[in-house]
Amino acid sequence: MINEDVGQFLNVNLVLQEVKLYDIIEIKRGGFSHYTLYVGNGYVQHLSHDYNLFKAVYEKRVGHILREKLIDVAGNDLCRVNNKIRSSNKRGLVPQDPKIIKTYVDALENSIVEYSINSYNCEHIVTQWKFGEAFSDQVLKS
Repeated sequence: MINEDVGQFLNVNLVLQEVKLYDIIEIKRGGFSHYTLYVGNGYVQHLSHDYNLFKAVYEKRVGHILREKLIDVAGNDLCRVNNKIRSSNKRGLVPQDPKIIKTYVDALENSIVEYSINSYNCEHIVTQWKFGEAFSDQVLKS
């Protein structure tokens, strides 16, 4: 796993004071993180799904791409801006033009997608939107 060195996890209200359009926001959830993309006005777009972690590890599932308030998605969990700079640099990737990112997120809002914790999870999805290539540092395969 690549250490992004992006600072400590904070209360959602503090993150909302510093976040910029199309920043990746990492939400700490126990032993893993949930990744979202900031789309403005307090909202993020992300993969929402209902799963049993132990059953879902090797299964493909269906989830929804939703646009929701960050405060609702994070709840009481801590979060931080994590734009995956080291990870993307290691892969030779740069953020896409904001117009392209907007096209991706607008086209996929409220859509249903197949996902897999190991091969296409929330981190893969937001890195696909931001960099045009999906990757995840939380799983061995990316």
